[in-house]
Amino acid sequence: MLRKIALIAVYSLCFACAPPANERIAGTWQVVSITSEAELPEHNIDDFRLSFTKEGAYQYFGNLYYREAGIYAIEGSYLYTTDTLNQEASEKVVQIIKLVKDSLYLRMADETVMKLSRIE
Repeated sequence: MLRKIALIAVYSLCFACAPPANERIAGTWQVVSITSEAELPEHNIDDFRLSFTKEGAYQYFGNLYYREAGIYAIEGSYLYTTDTLNQEASEKVVQIIKLVKDSLYLRMADETVMKLSRIE
């Protein structure tokens, strides 16, 4: 029992020392793979990029010159984005599966998974 308490305490301490998520996600990310059960439209993977600032701004560059920019927030394992370029856009939510120094995995609502690598 004491061992379990010690492990929980060490885990909590390590988690508490981790930088906030907005600092860990800040930078420019290049999509390196997209996995989906559904058939995806034709795309050039090199066109997909995401950039985040520590202050809560983001930019997304997608297929066929698609672009978004706006604000983001991270709550738990969810990334919330609101595109301010398109007045008809609503808040989008994706799940952060993994966020480490050089890798970011995002799960979309349709179960599509994007793997990104930090490039800046």
